[in-house]
Amino acid sequence: MRCFSDPAAIRAACEDYRAAGSIDLVHDEEDATAGRRLTQPLLTLWGEHSFVGCHYDVPAVWSEYVDAVTGAGEQSGQR
Repeated sequence: MRCFSDPAAIRAACEDYRAAGSIDLVHDEEDATAGRRLTQPLLTLWGEHSFVGCHYDVPAVWSEYVDAVTGAGEQSGQR
């Protein structure tokens, strides 16, 4: 509540979501074409019962971009 009472924080969050469906896709394709991958380890966490947890193998998705992926679904999300 504290963070999202600031209109600038709401704007920034919305811009991040917009980028995910536009320029981020372009950047992902450019990185894949150039063979660029993240080399630092990545920890992924997601809601086990969320849309993501029910429809995606999160570590497998990220392994397309990152060399070392670990993570786990947390007991959260809709059932």
